Amino acid sequence: TDNPNNQTAASEGQIGNPFVTWETARKQNLGVDLKLLNGMLGVNFDYFLENREDILTYRGTVPGYVAYNLPAVNIGEVKNKGFEVETRWNQKVNGNLRYWINLNVSHAKNKIIFMDEVPQNEEYLYRTGHAVSQPFGYIFDKFFSDSDIGSESVPDHQYDLQPGDMVYQDLNDDGVINQDDQRAIGHPQYPEYTFGANLGFQWKDLDFSMSWAGATNTSRMLDETYRVAFGATQDRSLLQYMADGRWTPETAGEATYPRMTLIGQNNNTKPSDFWLRDASYLRLKNLEIGYNFSGSFLKRFGISQFRTFVNGYNLLTFDSLVITDPESRTGDRSAYPLTKVYNIGFKVNF
Repeated sequence: TDNPNNQTAASEGQIGNPFVTWETARKQNLGVDLKLLNGMLGVNFDYFLENREDILTYRGTVPGYVAYNLPAVNIGEVKNKGFEVETRWNQKVNGNLRYWINLNVSHAKNKIIFMDEVPQNEEYLYRTGHAVSQPFGYIFDKFFSDSDIGSESVPDHQYDLQPGDMVYQDLNDDGVINQDDQRAIGHPQYPEYTFGANLGFQWKDLDFSMSWAGATNTSRMLDETYRVAFGATQDRSLLQYMADGRWTPETAGEATYPRMTLIGQNNNTKPSDFWLRDASYLRLKNLEIGYNFSGSFLKRFGISQFRTFVNGYNLLTFDSLVITDPESRTGDRSAYPLTKVYNIGFKVNF
């Protein structure tokens, strides 16, 4: 008694759940394989449905005073569906020329059926019915300007807006911008469509091949240093696009970043569609050109085959994300961007 300092003691941590079990999945698959034109044309089509239940997740409707750290329980349910199509064309034109074209596209989409959400004030706030990684956020309306000062058309952002600050849409028309004004925005983090192409030819001793890969219907939410100038602790980097695109009275019409301020960061860096980027891309993953040397000259040295080649990886990427790699994270633990690699080599068989 009479000791104001905290004393070493024991406390109960997370409650255990002795009833945890495996997730269960009911799957349906329909597939068709075709070969036509003496095997030159091949087509594969697969369609799938999957209902996954008993997903291990946490309850959202139990108040915190019941238990501070509740255990995970088998209550989640997600529905998945999609398809994959692959076509292959392989033709030998004559004794010297052969070429091939392989194309594929896949589509996968999921929907949350149940996740024990807290009752929401607005119907559009529910995650149930959306994809697992569906982003939610505010809807950017415009940058605050001098003409908006004192205007009743701008909702209360619970912050003294200054010219260059971000203005959001009041989705429920209550005159206040708060968490009830967030809705589903953009596409999920994981692409709904992925596609690829593999093509090439062989003409006599010369061969050429290349592979393309891409994805679409996917979004990235800029976060951490990609969104907050100088970082949340105000001792991080300032990205070039922030400095170049920041709002100023002279650049108000074409600004791509709010005014540079530390005071207004909480308002200007809220998750919104302003920070959401289309992460669709098309990438040349691999390209190779090779040549096989043969003849009696090589046999004199006991060489049965001599091949030289030039190849490259990640040579081209077409995307609109620009400030980072479309396949990397856009948060504080971003993966190192893919590197472009060139190789020159040869292969000798004796």
